[in-house]
Amino acid sequence: MKYVLPFYALQKALFATLTGSDIGINWFDAGSTTEEIEGFYKGMNEFSYGIIAAADADAIGTKDAVSWNSSIDLEIYSSHKGRKQLTQTMEKMLNYICTDAAWTAMETVLNPLGFSLVSISVGNLRVNLPIYGDTGIWQSGATTLRFTVKQKE
Repeated sequence: MKYVLPFYALQKALFATLTGSDIGINWFDAGSTTEEIEGFYKGMNEFSYGIIAAADADAIGTKDAVSWNSSIDLEIYSSHKGRKQLTQTMEKMLNYICTDAAWTAMETVLNPLGFSLVSISVGNLRVNLPIYGDTGIWQSGATTLRFTVKQKE
């Protein structure tokens, strides 16, 4: 069986799923620059956004099938001064990603790309120390989503 890396399929499915949710923030690819993101929010004093960041994958192959254990980091940034906004956004994300609606949204994108979703789990939720910069104090947090996907023939 030929191996097909799940990175693009999972990122595309996750982006579509998060963008279609009611979490309340916009999501960007890790390739987006700070200038692009700040330009998107031009004129706004306070805003939050998410980045679909680093990913990894381990293949579990047999003679007839390939499955992948993969993880994707989600980073959330907020220009709100306290951590309340950040943690509320993280909680919304956690609660949404664990719903049937999120599962269905992921499957809708993954299936045509040659994968089926086996499991999703959320781990390692964290809130980071504040970031002090020219534009003020930023709060940030992250989590790692873990997926198992089965590669179709």
